[in-house]
Amino acid sequence: MPGKIGLSRLIAEGAVEYTPDGFYLIKKPIERFPSNLAGANSVKFILGKGVKLPAGSPGHSVVFSEETGECVTRSFRCR
Repeated sequence: MPGKIGLSRLIAEGAVEYTPDGFYLIKKPIERFPSNLAGANSVKFILGKGVKLPAGSPGHSVVFSEETGECVTRSFRCR
């Protein structure tokens, strides 16, 4: 499912949690990033400990590692 609808579905399934500081914590493996996470629809992800990076593109969204705190995607927003 695309964009925010896809994120809502992942939250309902318990794979992703929205944190109080505005991140989407990927707690369990997900097959792929929701599509259309670019521009105004971009978000900030935290990849939980031991969870593999999902397939697909996070668009303009950034993904940080919970283990290292570093950005794990190639995004201009990581700088």
